Amino acid sequence: MCPNSTQNSMTTPSAALKRAYIAMGSNMGRRAQNIRRALKCIASDGLGAVSDTSFLYQTKAQYVTDQPDFLNCVLSLDTSLAPHDLLTKLNDIEAKMGRVRTLRYGPRPIDLDILLYGDEVVDTPDLKIPHERMQERDFVLAPLRDLLPGHWSHPTLGKTLSQLTGSVQTMGECHRVMPVGEDQLLDWDAGKTFIMGVINVTPDSFSDGGLYDTVEKAVEHARTLIEGGADILDLGGESTRPGTNSLKGLDVNEEQRRVLPVIKGIRETFGDSVLLSVDTRNASTARKAVEAGADMVNDIWGGLWDPEMMDTVADLEVPYVCMHMRPHGQEKYPGGVVNEVHKVLTTQ
Repeated sequence: MCPNSTQNSMTTPSAALKRAYIAMGSNMGRRAQNIRRALKCIASDGLGAVSDTSFLYQTKAQYVTDQPDFLNCVLSLDTSLAPHDLLTKLNDIEAKMGRVRTLRYGPRPIDLDILLYGDEVVDTPDLKIPHERMQERDFVLAPLRDLLPGHWSHPTLGKTLSQLTGSVQTMGECHRVMPVGEDQLLDWDAGKTFIMGVINVTPDSFSDGGLYDTVEKAVEHARTLIEGGADILDLGGESTRPGTNSLKGLDVNEEQRRVLPVIKGIRETFGDSVLLSVDTRNASTARKAVEAGADMVNDIWGGLWDPEMMDTVADLEVPYVCMHMRPHGQEKYPGGVVNEVHKVLTTQ
């Protein structure tokens, strides 16, 4: 999960709707899967339209500390439901996902809290908005600042988001993470640079074409990369070197013939000790590669080549590396590389 474009997150809903901010957390079972499931329920059970999501964060349990770490995020929701009706719907989702309310602040498969509901203030025995503890919780403030500007002001405390985050001493312990593989997390705040090793199983890549044309050679190269410190192996079966006709594309069946046996060979040899990325612009190859053991999809066309790619990746629930590609001969960017790429990726 990651924030949508700044343009989307800063827009306001129509007058008939209220923008609510919902905190999500899980520390039981498959945590990332629980959050994805809850997000789908919110989007499909008549609560409103999800307009944005924060990044995911891993945090230590607070209040009752003898329990597993949490995964947390925040979403913004444009809803026509009144605050108490929204609370009822969220409680229904929690119950459907197996939450049993026993020990307060104890372990739970999913926790859904209303943080904000427009600028409204609600103070009843069963619901308080803004959430009465949001200002002390790093696991709320960290994802919330992905969605709101630093100058946003708390409706009752009068403090900006920047002031609130600056007053919480544990903010540095809240780590932005990305779920990948079965139960692994890439910790973006751990001070580590993740290294990706490239394996081209092609006859014509400009640097290593033809060197790894058998499963055995590719697996041995994988071993060399892993021993050299690679955290992720990126496996590609189609060359996009300068001078190729990128608008024609390799036959998908040939791409899969090259790639799939190598993915299986690497998994059989190294198990889950290394993360695998498949470099493809074809949705069918992405699906079969993930089914064979790949953990993520790396698409140099950013979903523009195959109209089914985005839906496929969403269905597979794997990380997606969205790259930017221009046909050869159209490499110039009148507005500058950064501005042009940003414009394309945030509007497509």
